[in-house]
Amino acid sequence: MYTTNIIENLNQVIRKYTKGKIIFPSDDAVQKSVYLAVERLIKKWTMHVHNWQKIIAQFAILYPDKIKLDI
Repeated sequence: MYTTNIIENLNQVIRKYTKGKIIFPSDDAVQKSVYLAVERLIKKWTMHVHNWQKIIAQFAILYPDKIKLDI
């Protein structure tokens, strides 16, 4: 299973979009840049997880007391 620290991931995405700029003309420009970075990240976070049924079944085997499946 692959996991990441959500806050570090968010910071990395924001740095990626602001690092290339040496100076922003205004505070609004910074806000817009961060907003667009977060919007792109939200799209990535809401993507469909492949093989989710298989993953849930494996979790149910590993942690039967924590995952209850209605089969």
